[in-house]
Amino acid sequence: MDELHPDWQIATEFRWTNPKGLVYDLEVDTEFRIKGEQGTFKFRRHVINAEGDEWIDAFGGSSGHGMYRAFRAARIRDIPGQKGRKPPSVSAPTRGGLPV
Repeated sequence: MDELHPDWQIATEFRWTNPKGLVYDLEVDTEFRIKGEQGTFKFRRHVINAEGDEWIDAFGGSSGHGMYRAFRAARIRDIPGQKGRKPPSVSAPTRGGLPV
């Protein structure tokens, strides 16, 4: 929660799934790259406002020219230095080892 915007959801962690289905966890200072931008950015927070708009606040950019920016999660290109993992599989319900 934010003092200026008590109805906003603000988190210092975010789980991102890339187009190949691999899952990555971002927390404060996790570096990531953005499609169409130079350099890397450091994750600061994930925000959802009262209208349901969603974005990631970050700091970074080209070397020596860092700035605060906000991006939609769909613009994340990759997360260097972190290996994505497959999401946990959801198994079908069973009874006595047989599908229900």
